[in-house]
Amino acid sequence: MARPFRALAIHMNHHVAPLLVMTTAILSLTSCAQTLDTIVPPHKKETYIENVIVDPIEAKKPFVFETKNTVKLSDRPQHISVGHKSKNMVFDKTFLYVFSSNGIERFSLKDKKWISPIEIKGDFKEPVLMNKKDNFMAIVGRDGRVVILDLQTEKIIFEKDLGMAISSKPLIEKNRIYIQTAGDMILCFDFKQNKELWTYKNRYASGYRIGSSPILYKEFFITGFTNGDFSLINKDTGLLHWNDSLYGQINLMGNNLLHVTSQPIVENDILYAVGTDNNLSAYKAYDGQVIWSKNISSNRDLLLNGDYIYILDKYGMLVSVNKKDGNIRMVTNLNPKLDTPINFTNMVCVNDRIFVSSLHKYSSKGAFIDPKTGAIERVVDFGEKVHDIGVAGEQLFALTKGNLYVL
Repeated sequence: MARPFRALAIHMNHHVAPLLVMTTAILSLTSCAQTLDTIVPPHKKETYIENVIVDPIEAKKPFVFETKNTVKLSDRPQHISVGHKSKNMVFDKTFLYVFSSNGIERFSLKDKKWISPIEIKGDFKEPVLMNKKDNFMAIVGRDGRVVILDLQTEKIIFEKDLGMAISSKPLIEKNRIYIQTAGDMILCFDFKQNKELWTYKNRYASGYRIGSSPILYKEFFITGFTNGDFSLINKDTGLLHWNDSLYGQINLMGNNLLHVTSQPIVENDILYAVGTDNNLSAYKAYDGQVIWSKNISSNRDLLLNGDYIYILDKYGMLVSVNKKDGNIRMVTNLNPKLDTPINFTNMVCVNDRIFVSSLHKYSSKGAFIDPKTGAIERVVDFGEKVHDIGVAGEQLFALTKGNLYVL
C-alpha cells in the first residue's frame, strides 16, 4: 500500500546508497531545535518541537499510593520464568497465573496467597510465554515447545515440539491455537483434533526477533514482523488480507530498526499500530486505508484511554495523541524521575491513573501519572527488577524474581 509522499524519506531501506543515508542524517542533525538536545535524538525532535513538554512535577494533591501487600516468593515459587518483554502474568477472575520451575503457579486474588501449582513435566527454554482462554492455558517456550493445559482436569491435551524459536505469546480461540515463531512464521492448529490447519510465512525475515504482540479481531490474526511489515491475516484460511510497512529512519550505520513489537489496538473497526522506529498509524481495519500517520515510535504496547492513545517513546517520553487525527496532545518527560538510560516493562491503567514501570539492569521504578495533565504524581522504587505488571480489578500487580507486589 502506498503512503503519502511526505513519508517517502522515512521509508528508505538497506538498498539506499550510503551517500543518501549520510546526507539524510546530516540534514536531520542540522535541523534540530536546541530545547530537546539532552533528551531526544536528532531525528525525533521534529515530532515534538511544536508540542508542550510536561515536566515531571509533583501534583498539588498527590495521588494516594500504598503497598497493600508484598508476597514473598523466596519459598515458592522457586524460580519465576522471566525474559525481555515476556508477559509472565495471566489473570482471570479467580487467579493470577505465573510459570515457574514448579509448573503453573496460581495466586488467589481473593485470599492473596499461593495455592498448589499445576505440575507440567518436561522442560521449557526461557522465556516462557502463556495465554489463557476459557479453561485452556497455552504455554510456549523459546525452544519451540507448545503445551495446552485443561485447567479443569489439570491434564495436557495438546503438545508439539515445533523445533523453531518462539518469542510471541500464543493465542487461543475456540479449538484453535495460533503461534508466531521468531522466524516470522505463523502456524494454526486445531488442538482438539491435533491437526495443523495452515501456515503463513512472511515475505522476509530479518533474523531472531524480540517478539511481537499479536491479537485476534473478528476474522483476522493481526501482527507485526521483523522486516517492519504489519499484517492482517485471515484466521480461518491463513491468507494475507492486507499489510503495510511501519519501518522508518535508517541510522548512521545503515542498519534498519525494523521490528514491530508493540501490540496493536482495535476500536470500532479502526486499527492503531506503531513501529519500533517510526510510523504510529491509524487504519480502517477492513481495507487498510491509512487514516493518519505520525512519526512516533515505540517498542512497547499501545494504551487506549478514552479519546487518547498513549505511547511509551523509546527515548523516555510518554506521548498522548488524539485517536481521531493523531495530533499530539501532551508529552511527559519520564527520564528525570525514572532515571536514564530508560527502558520500560510496560504501562497499564489503574484507578484512573496510568502506571509506567521502567526496566533497568538491577532495579525498577514505577510512576503513577495523571492522564489528563501528564503530571507524575508518585514514584515507586521497587529496589529490584520488575519483569511484568498487570491489573486485576482495582489492584495493580508487579512481578519480580523475588516478590509479587500488590499495589
